[in-house]
Amino acid sequence: MSNHDPWHGGSPDDPSKTVVRPRPGFRPDAGSAPAPGFEHRRTIAAPHHAPAAVGPGAGASAQINPLIAAASPLLFRAAAIRNTATQDDIYGLRSEFVSELTAFDHRARALGEDGERLSDARYALCTFIDETVLNTPWGSQSRWQEDSLLSTFFNETWGGDRFFVILDRAKQQPGRNLALLELQFVCLMLGFEGKYHVLERGRARLDEVIDDLYQVIRAQRGEIDRDLSPHWRGVETSGRDVSSYLPLWVLAAIAGALLVSLYLSFRFAISGAAYPVFERLAGIGQERISIVQSLIPDQSPDPEPVVVEPPQPKLRLAEQLKPEIDSDLLSVEQDGMQSMIRINSDTLFPSASATVEPRYVPILERIAKAIDAVSGRILIVGHSDNLPINTAQFPSNWELSRQRAVNVMEQLARHLSDPSRMTPEGRADTEPVAPNDTKANRARNRRVEIYVYEQEQL
Repeated sequence: MSNHDPWHGGSPDDPSKTVVRPRPGFRPDAGSAPAPGFEHRRTIAAPHHAPAAVGPGAGASAQINPLIAAASPLLFRAAAIRNTATQDDIYGLRSEFVSELTAFDHRARALGEDGERLSDARYALCTFIDETVLNTPWGSQSRWQEDSLLSTFFNETWGGDRFFVILDRAKQQPGRNLALLELQFVCLMLGFEGKYHVLERGRARLDEVIDDLYQVIRAQRGEIDRDLSPHWRGVETSGRDVSSYLPLWVLAAIAGALLVSLYLSFRFAISGAAYPVFERLAGIGQERISIVQSLIPDQSPDPEPVVVEPPQPKLRLAEQLKPEIDSDLLSVEQDGMQSMIRINSDTLFPSASATVEPRYVPILERIAKAIDAVSGRILIVGHSDNLPINTAQFPSNWELSRQRAVNVMEQLARHLSDPSRMTPEGRADTEPVAPNDTKANRARNRRVEIYVYEQEQL
């Protein structure tokens, strides 16, 4: 040979050059695809099993896994050369690895590792580093295969089988061999394939081995901490939130009160805007009558009609209620088949109230018995004064006057054989019987009128 360097070949044209053929199976198989979930498994495992630096700050890493802590320089160095295209000093690189493997022994022993498990860990590292070098372009063209780390420390040239023999044996006692299992797992995650590179479906079968190993380690370690930083949460303050001072029911009551207040505010606003509309609706009939009368042309007077006395109503309310009429408690107006009863009292209802005064209940009972003797519709009309009202119960005088009619109807219904004949109606302050200029007149306008129709007409 023209070149005596044992780690570099001579000229490419030198016929005496020694050609070293690497063992098959040390180049990555570009055609093989990872098994489903493999990349996900690597993502999960990497933060927990990543190699840690060895030095003054490596105490925590050593407590987790002393073998990985001791092997960190070797693992980092092997990972760094994995994808390099050239290497200027292969002999120096080999010497560096030999020194680091010796130092690995010392560091691991200092961390409490010894015996067969330490020897198996060294074997796994030698096999992993040899395969990593021989899978590079420059390593495959060198004499590394003939003078590998495995041959230097164990006098073997091929560790692709025994690596997995060691793995299977260690899995039989995972609690005792957890540090070794995790070291071999790191080697596999960094790309070690061994015998599976040349086997049929080797990549898929290797993924199954890795997945099984991952489950074994996970069963021993438990769930990993998925937070990127153990101190990402903010500093806990001594302050307390509102819920710690007030019970939940108090907060709910406050929220309910706010909602009710909001509802009442909207209701009052709507009632105020609707009041003019109610007034116009109440005056629609009167406007129509005046318009029709204005359109009727003047005509010559008709001859005097023959006066025919209308039939007297069957119901003689004035006679049946004569004691109350004589006492000026009520008045009765009759017009053909229609009768109207008005209670002549300014204290039937208090101001802004729809409650019937108790002393008027007997009078309403007498009225009910009188009108129960005849069939026909009964219309109960409630009235109010002109003082505006805007409460939760009565947003306007329309609601107040109608409720007065309803309350009177309920008193009458107790003594009627057919209460369904009655209909309540509210007309607010649109039909006063006296000007609303004094307190006494306003009291007269707070009234209820009872209309009795002998025939079904309204």
